Amino acid sequence: MIGPAIDGKRLLAMVPQERRWMDNLKRAFYESDVALVDGRAADKAFPEICNAIDVAATLRLSLQRPVASWSPPTSKNNKRKFIDFLHAEIPDADKNGLDLLLLDARTQEQVRYNFGGVVYAIRCMIHENENLNAEENPDYHVTLDWTVPEHGYLGSVCDGRLTCNAKAIWCRVREVLAKFILGTEMFMAYERGDSSFSINCRPELKSIHPGDGRHRITVAT
Repeated sequence: MIGPAIDGKRLLAMVPQERRWMDNLKRAFYESDVALVDGRAADKAFPEICNAIDVAATLRLSLQRPVASWSPPTSKNNKRKFIDFLHAEIPDADKNGLDLLLLDARTQEQVRYNFGGVVYAIRCMIHENENLNAEENPDYHVTLDWTVPEHGYLGSVCDGRLTCNAKAIWCRVREVLAKFILGTEMFMAYERGDSSFSINCRPELKSIHPGDGRHRITVAT
């Protein structure tokens, strides 16, 4: 997830803005966890985790640039950055990943979606203050069903509309973000000569939170 272009020395040399992004990433990740634990998942879990993806995608691109010539990544192509971040870990349609043909609720045109495209569609509606809760029957071609177990189906398509298993989608996105956060910290710890770390794509809820980096994350391997 970190990628071969980012080594431990580069991570230790994060500029102040990059450290701020990392803190913001952890904060959004933590707040999404809190929403799930507190029973507010339908209203807050996806807004926060989508914020985390936005920040993580920007940070990942930034860390691929040498410190000596550092400048903040452009704000253009946010959709591409968002989707590319997820598909660095999750198979795209051309690698036997999710490939759906849905009917856009606004244009009434058929649109093809991969996994990242589905999550980005959720993000866009969230920015319009729409939680997409399937129980509220929103007028959109992607909705979120929070009533089914995480390990049930990923989603179902009917008449060009996708009803997602909200917990399953949320958990999969959380895995990608956790691997990025913990992988970054692992490489930094290794570079410092600290071998007492562990990494898991499913860390305990609320175990990752904003801080100055001194917080130790202990998870089962």
